[in-house]
Amino acid sequence: MSKSPAFTDKEMTILLDKNFLLTKRVALEKIMSLFGRLAHQLQQLPIHQGFRFPEGTDVTVGKISKGENYKGLPYMVLDFPKCFNKTAIFTYRSMFWWGNEFSFTLHIAGSYLLPYQDAILKNLEQLKEKEVYFCINNTPWEYDFCEDNYLSMDELDKKTIEERMAETGFVKLSRKLSLRDWEQTLKYGKATYQLFLNCLK
Repeated sequence: MSKSPAFTDKEMTILLDKNFLLTKRVALEKIMSLFGRLAHQLQQLPIHQGFRFPEGTDVTVGKISKGENYKGLPYMVLDFPKCFNKTAIFTYRSMFWWGNEFSFTLHIAGSYLLPYQDAILKNLEQLKEKEVYFCINNTPWEYDFCEDNYLSMDELDKKTIEERMAETGFVKLSRKLSLRDWEQTLKYGKATYQLFLNCLK
């Protein structure tokens, strides 16, 4: 018969702390409210209202979802605007990742990428020196800003970016914001959205 697991002092302190989970719930409710405000403000931007999105894109509501286990940690995402189907994706994803950062990501894949690919390659200079990261991973579902997932646009040339889009069938452009700078979430999220949409024109 195996022994029962032993709890460390740190683990026991957390297990006995009723306030931790109550505080966590309140904090996540505030993140949800923040993302709700962001979706509303994105919708009001002139560039959003005048942009030609793929047919069927949700440009008025969006979706906030959350989970407890992205690499072991809680997270919350706002997808707005969004269009997901079996063969293509177009979304601007704002993400809160517990203990890490906020991130703001343009994700286009499949047949939705084709109409924008030339514009992205033409407008690469707009993304330089703007703390923009380009996904080099073979999967689009990782959000960690590690070197095997994202590289700075300042480190990449046009040929490499063109080849990666052709090989993977998607593009992900992303910027991040420290959690300590949460008061800048709306401003930074809107500025990033405008930057990315301008690169698709």
